[in-house]
Amino acid sequence: MRKQGKRFTSKGLVLFLKTNNLGIRRLGLAVSSKVGGAVKRNRIKRLLRESFRLNKDAFPPSTDIFISVKQGFNPGCYREVEKELQGLGFRD
Repeated sequence: MRKQGKRFTSKGLVLFLKTNNLGIRRLGLAVSSKVGGAVKRNRIKRLLRESFRLNKDAFPPSTDIFISVKQGFNPGCYREVEKELQGLGFRD
């Protein structure tokens, strides 16, 4: 998927988009152990899932969305994750 779709990067995230034939948006997450311990990684995943849930319509329909977290990304709250996703520029 990462080689076939469109790629968008920001300071802390890499987003890949690829169209699918399912008619739904699907989310995939990758948070390496280099980002931090299990508690930190799971918190980041929860924040990303919540942002996806609340902003589903901002993503293109019938798309697989894969988000990879870069080392050093340490969001303190939901707003920081949302700001990072908005900075990717895929909504244009």
